[in-house]
Amino acid sequence: MRYYTLQISKIKGLLTPPDSVISMDKYILKMSHFRFFSYRILLTLVLSLGAPSAWCQEAVSENIQNFNSSFIPLIFDPVLIQTIELNETDDSGEPRFDTVELSSLPSSTNASRIALPDNARLDQNLGDASLAQFQESILQYELDGGVYDFRLSELYLSLGNTYDQVGEYQLAIDAYNEALQLSRINDGLFTEDQIPIVEELVDSYLNLGDIASANLNQEYLLYIQQKIYGARHPIILADLLEYADWNLHASSLSRGYRPNLQSLHFRTQSFNEFNYIQSEKTEDSLAAAAFAYTQALIIQHDLEAQFNENPTSEETLALKASLAFPDEDYDISETELKLAYTYFLQYQFDQNNIAVNSFGEHPTTYFLDSNTNGRAALERRYAYLRDNNSPAIEVIQALLDIADWYLIFERWSSAEDLYTQAFNLMEANGIEKINGLDYPDQPVVIPSFLGSPYSREGNGLTAEETLEYQGYIDISFSLSRFARPVRIRFDSRSEGTTEETERALLDKIRSSTFRLQLKDRTEYSENDFSVRYYYTVQPEPPSTEE
Repeated sequence: MRYYTLQISKIKGLLTPPDSVISMDKYILKMSHFRFFSYRILLTLVLSLGAPSAWCQEAVSENIQNFNSSFIPLIFDPVLIQTIELNETDDSGEPRFDTVELSSLPSSTNASRIALPDNARLDQNLGDASLAQFQESILQYELDGGVYDFRLSELYLSLGNTYDQVGEYQLAIDAYNEALQLSRINDGLFTEDQIPIVEELVDSYLNLGDIASANLNQEYLLYIQQKIYGARHPIILADLLEYADWNLHASSLSRGYRPNLQSLHFRTQSFNEFNYIQSEKTEDSLAAAAFAYTQALIIQHDLEAQFNENPTSEETLALKASLAFPDEDYDISETELKLAYTYFLQYQFDQNNIAVNSFGEHPTTYFLDSNTNGRAALERRYAYLRDNNSPAIEVIQALLDIADWYLIFERWSSAEDLYTQAFNLMEANGIEKINGLDYPDQPVVIPSFLGSPYSREGNGLTAEETLEYQGYIDISFSLSRFARPVRIRFDSRSEGTTEETERALLDKIRSSTFRLQLKDRTEYSENDFSVRYYYTVQPEPPSTEE
């Protein structure tokens, strides 16, 4: 059972480090999952000789933005509307009109603050006291047993944890590197005691937003685990998925998106996206994510086959207990969806970085690969859900994701055929409604795994979050067969709405691709929509000062 093949053309150049990392690291980064013997020897040599600084960058710059709990970004919440003529006239004899809202807002309009990442810190006084105690203990151990005393490794690990709690991530990294070096000296190059140390190193780099250094240490963590447990032991599954998730998350930010966290489970709790400095190579992050998701899928399928073959055997039960994975780590359909998401971003990256050859033409291989590989992941996901008797609504939604993919990549006839097939499946399974399919539903932005600009999803909010709206803008547009809005027209606005807010909404609509809606569930014709967009906070007008 091998559905997945590693594409060397996509993986080459994996995780090229920043220029500040020493050249030895550049060779280590080229390792494809640490499988080549010569690279392993090189890694061993570096670990046995190198100081901790060989495995980390210099401190990245401090937080590029300082968010506080009162910050609320600009968000547009759409409501489908209809203008109806009243049986009355105004003072000049002209007929009066009224606007009726045909759909509802995601939540009531009660005031609420948007939840930002929890940056709770340890009380500074308590932190200072703990740090002083650690320093005294370190000095005493060095006097008693020398600078390589075996107890120092655990002490430096605890010191790093304290630095993490007070937000001193670079100092935490220095402490973890000391702990790692002492562990290698006292216990050997590859031991289980190193695993929690390297995991803390990874988290600290993620808190700094330093994806390159986090990747470097995560790859080393995977290598240690493979040396201890074996190359394909399922214990590495959770770390593979986390490694893939933060690379995909960072790539999304670099491309101007945010993952739709309402529909995807991302293991990126330590990744502080507000600290993320978007200077890493997006292509490398995407290649890393695609590789890790592909490897994770192989392990997930192997585990599923093993669990299904002997579900009650002592060996199977013991393995499940030892792994203690959450359900999300076994979710093959979600991993396939995120792999498709990765290829979607890869396609966009390739599209914006065309290399023209001497004949004035650009290569199309990457475009074709990203398109077909992403669609193949969605098709495998649909087949998996269908063949495993998943709920009908999940199977149909998976089919719609394929139809949406066809639509995005301008395969309009294929998309319409699949939308019609989805309607047939809905009727056969007693499902009356899926948003965005029947005209005149409220238009749905696709693909589903992206949080579109100025949306709740794009700002990490759920439909249950309550917002305080400052006004609204009414817009009319038509949806062409190409899933793009045309003939966009501003109809009305609430008092006080600024040109900057209108311009932001116009940019949002123009940059969106919407799901097609079929009339009579059989064929498409150009549809017209009137939508009222409630907004939260208006952007400041540009300064006129010199």
